[in-house]
Amino acid sequence: MEEFLNLKQESKSVMEYANIFNHLAQYAAHHVDTDEKKQDYFKKGLNTKLLMRLAVRTFTSYSDLVSKAILQEDAMLKHEKAKKEEGITYWVFWECGATSATGVH
Repeated sequence: MEEFLNLKQESKSVMEYANIFNHLAQYAAHHVDTDEKKQDYFKKGLNTKLLMRLAVRTFTSYSDLVSKAILQEDAMLKHEKAKKEEGITYWVFWECGATSATGVH
């Protein structure tokens, strides 16, 4: 039960975290005997970056929370990838001596 109470997402994907959470929740039944409690414990373990983006939302169920967390994580990963690609593009132009994003000198 202590493992459940101390569970954190850390660098795991939401799906990995949810699978471990669901498995350990079997051994901590009185901590998750309502959907609201289950949502609360799940949110407590999410990484802060993701939790910040989900904090103002309400969820109809634990399943809804997990689904929305997965969607939000996917959006965050796509955003981070796009930012990296923009940074690489800018760096290539800079290294080539371009004075604008179009590559015109």
